[in-house]
Amino acid sequence: MLGLQKNVEKLHKLRISPWRKVSMATWKIVDDSSVHGLLKVNADKVLEYLAQTNEKSDQKVTLTHVMIKLLGKVIHRYPHANSFIRFGNLYQREEADIFVHIAADDHGNELTGTVIKRANELSILEIAAELSHTASDYKSGNKSEFDQIKTLLKFLPTFLLRPVLLFIGFFLYSLNLWTPLLGVKKDPFAGIMFTNVGSLGVDLAYTPLATYSRVSFLMAMGRVQDCFKEVDGKIIKSNELYLTTTFDHRIIDGVHAAKMCNYIRELMDNPSLLDD
Repeated sequence: MLGLQKNVEKLHKLRISPWRKVSMATWKIVDDSSVHGLLKVNADKVLEYLAQTNEKSDQKVTLTHVMIKLLGKVIHRYPHANSFIRFGNLYQREEADIFVHIAADDHGNELTGTVIKRANELSILEIAAELSHTASDYKSGNKSEFDQIKTLLKFLPTFLLRPVLLFIGFFLYSLNLWTPLLGVKKDPFAGIMFTNVGSLGVDLAYTPLATYSRVSFLMAMGRVQDCFKEVDGKIIKSNELYLTTTFDHRIIDGVHAAKMCNYIRELMDNPSLLDD
């Protein structure tokens, strides 16, 4: 038996405006409706928060864990962004799940990822523990969430990969069906994605949305950089970093994106809000 189930268990159909319909009709697929944005944010308060958190706990907390929690709160406040399109209609997920890229080996030759469920409801320490455990499992040779599908795709010729991946995306999201025969977990990429390119020494990167993933919002974080500026005649040093965003314009307008980015700035400037 196929063991068919719903791919995303909890969905509710949203009412859409005439403009949203025009937007959906204008762009056929995600890879030609992407909008890129750039945020330069001060990281002093967050780094201070990290240092204080790590002093109180044996669990190592990094900027990646902070950003997963931050994105969970952002999507919880602005759930419209956590949606995908099915046959010309917009369907919104109920849970703020975040997909995060992680290294599957210590050399950076193999990347994979995992989904942090209900990131807004977890503490940063819980997120750190879960991600650390998952990364250790992958690096020790235990199977990752995508091993089964990767094994299948490895034997397919390149010209067949795109239609196969598009079919999987159609099956999971347009039909909202899931079967273990696909070789992936339910909603394998969630609706929101995060990647830390700063861990690779990169200042900033504009990252693409994969058509088959149906991700509506992707954030990439660059490395922390020293910044010097003059304040009242004195040279002040601060820590700053770039956050780049890519979003599906059929789902998220500039107004939505601006509100989300303003909330990101607020949380970066007031990291204690992440504990609420």
